[in-house]
Amino acid sequence: MFSLSLLLSIGSANATSYVLEIPIANVAPPTTLTGTAEDVVFGRHIKDVADGQADQVVTFTGSPISCEIKDGDLYFSVVLNTASWPTTAPTAKVCTLGGNSVTVTPVFAANETAWLTGDDTATPSTTLAVDRAAGWAGRKAYALATGFSYEAKTVAARLANNTVWTGVNCYTFNSNEGWVLGLEMSASASAGVGFCKIGKVGAGDYSIDLDIAAP
Repeated sequence: MFSLSLLLSIGSANATSYVLEIPIANVAPPTTLTGTAEDVVFGRHIKDVADGQADQVVTFTGSPISCEIKDGDLYFSVVLNTASWPTTAPTAKVCTLGGNSVTVTPVFAANETAWLTGDDTATPSTTLAVDRAAGWAGRKAYALATGFSYEAKTVAARLANNTVWTGVNCYTFNSNEGWVLGLEMSASASAGVGFCKIGKVGAGDYSIDLDIAAP
C-alpha cells in the first residue's frame, strides 16, 4: 500500500524536542491531472503533543516548509510546485511551536509520489478516512484489492446525498505494484462523507466510501 513515510525520533511520549524527516519525490514532479502547474504538499501530522497550547503558524521566507499548532496537534508541510521542482532537497528548518522544538528535514525518496498529507487510513474494503490540516490540498494513493482488472479512469466523488463532491476526485491507474486508487482533493474541498465508484472490467462498479475531515 502506498503511504507517506514518517521518520520521527523522540525521547519519550512527553518529549519536547523532535526530529522529523518528510520524504519528498525526487525523480520528477507528479503528473498533474489538469496538465497545468500546481502545488503539491508533503507533510505529517503529530497528534495531541501540544494540548493546551495556542494555535500558531510558523513559516520561513524563501522556504517551502511550514509548521502549525492546531487544536493541540502539530502539522508540518513542504509545499513544492510542479513547474519548479527542486534538484536538491530543501534546507532543514527548526520550528519552535509553543513548548515544542521540531527540526523539519525534507529528504528525497524515490518511491514518494506526493499524495495527500495528514493522518489517513484505508483498506480496499472499508472507508478511506483522511484528516487534513485546514487549507491543505494534494493526493493520496491506496492499493486496490488484487485479483481484479480495473479500468483506468478519473471520476468525481459524490457526497452521501449523491451530489457531486466539488474538488474531490478519484482515479485509478496500474502502477508497478498493482492497481492503485488515487484520491485528489483541492484546498477548498469541503469536509464530509461520500463515495467514489470505479469500474472493474467485467464486474460492474466498485464503490469506495470516503470520509474527509478538516479542522
